[in-house]
Amino acid sequence: MKETVRDIRNQQEVGGLAPGSNTTQNVDIPSLIKLIDNKTNAELVVKPIDQKTGREKLAKLLKSEITIEEIDPIFLASIKGEGKTRLRLHDHNSATINLKPEAYKAYEKYGALLALAQKDKRFGYQWLDFYPVEQDGTVDLNKKLDSVRVNTDTGKFENRGWYGPEQQAFLDYLSGSLSIENPSNLPTFTTKIIRFKNNRQGIYLGRVKGQNLALDFRRSLQVDSSEIIIMSKYDPQRKYFWIEGYDVDDPENSHALFVKKIILDDSGRIKIANWNGPRIEWAAVTPEERITLIEKRITEFIAQGNVLNQITLKKSGMGDLVSAINKYYPNGLTGLKMRFGLEIDRHSKGYWTPEQIEKEAIYFYRNEGTLTQQLLAKKGRRDLLSAIYKFYPGGIVQLKVNLELELAERPKGYWNPEKIEEEARGFLEQEGGLTQRLLVSRGRPELKSAISRNYPGGIYALEQKLGLAIKQQLPGYWTPEQIEKEAKEVFEEEGALTQKVLYRKGKAGLAGAIKRHYPGGLTGLKEKLGISIPNNEDTISPEEANERLMKLLEAKD
Repeated sequence: MKETVRDIRNQQEVGGLAPGSNTTQNVDIPSLIKLIDNKTNAELVVKPIDQKTGREKLAKLLKSEITIEEIDPIFLASIKGEGKTRLRLHDHNSATINLKPEAYKAYEKYGALLALAQKDKRFGYQWLDFYPVEQDGTVDLNKKLDSVRVNTDTGKFENRGWYGPEQQAFLDYLSGSLSIENPSNLPTFTTKIIRFKNNRQGIYLGRVKGQNLALDFRRSLQVDSSEIIIMSKYDPQRKYFWIEGYDVDDPENSHALFVKKIILDDSGRIKIANWNGPRIEWAAVTPEERITLIEKRITEFIAQGNVLNQITLKKSGMGDLVSAINKYYPNGLTGLKMRFGLEIDRHSKGYWTPEQIEKEAIYFYRNEGTLTQQLLAKKGRRDLLSAIYKFYPGGIVQLKVNLELELAERPKGYWNPEKIEEEARGFLEQEGGLTQRLLVSRGRPELKSAISRNYPGGIYALEQKLGLAIKQQLPGYWTPEQIEKEAKEVFEEEGALTQKVLYRKGKAGLAGAIKRHYPGGLTGLKEKLGISIPNNEDTISPEEANERLMKLLEAKD
């Protein structure tokens, strides 16, 4: 069974390594050559064929007399031709490969090149890659000098208009020569960053039907890397097709540097337009998803070098995002700037009312765990600090009293592991869950901070200590039927169905689901399952209690 270089290069395959002629041309041909990938430390030893044998096989390949899998690695020891940059593989001009000047310079330096015949099985592309052969007989697959397409339909080698299989698939799709149902399935590819005459950075995507596709970056966007990752995206419902560009040094592809919509006009020309992605139906997603989506969009907006304010967002066509921020994000754009550590804009006259001060003070407290002059200044909220003393009666002391924040302050040393466990249990019984987001949203940021700072192992260790095995379920999992099923199992095992029993059994997720998703909560669930609920027949009204008390006092007199 033949070995292939697929072990090193995904989606590419070097032809079989059947023995070839080792006749000498200008230099001796090594019997074996080691292919290495220094990025992954992968290695593969191959046996090359000489240039004459390779030339004959390539000529047959152009005539479709053999397949590309039958072309072994070709050791090239003689490169001749006009300008000394042509490699003549056959007497006919169509079998002449014009290599880049860089390839000939490498040939002069190393004395030989290696040609690897490759094929992309998904789209059927065939091509030759050229690499320098080191003096020790090794070839580094990260030092590719040139790439030439093998077109058996035309019987030619083509390096003009050939961009490698991944990028070529993208361009062929745009030209209409490649049919694919969902463009999101087009392969990701990288392209080099270039600098245009206007001194802006940008990228060249390629040429389609005589049209050069290029885009330049905004002046505010400067990328230090040498390459950009291009990902194709498609919305099948609205038929939107767009590309997103990511820094090659961002392995998680977490922040898009740009988003461009691909438009094919009536004349057949391709237009690359600025775009901000498909419109999101904000009302159709959960509150948690809204926050995540807003922060993701803003992260990408800032990464592109934009200043964050309503004017720049609207000018960038993100009016729907502005509306979502004002409607759904805590404390609106101000809260978002605080989240990203950005400077808060000066406010117009009349903005700082006592009510607005209290609103922003509560938001600050929930995020930071306390409200002090020093912390306000440190976190860049001197505007709020100044407003408190100018416009709030009684200043920061009265503000904390009015908001009952003093009650939440704790003396030094208060938050030890035992105290954290005690308050966490109480929070669990009341709220039915224990997450950082829930602690903040329910007004317990000081407990969240205490867990992070003073509890060994943080919230995950605390969950284990409290016997919680909270399993995140997919949206829609907690239906009334599922809740009844799991609650019935707990009742059959324990003989009771209470919050304490659920937490003791490690069923905090079920407890939270009962509270949030079951009509009537725990009481309604017990009624549905036929579990007896203590009656209150022995209780009396306040009026009856007063009447009994008066009779008792009269009897004593």
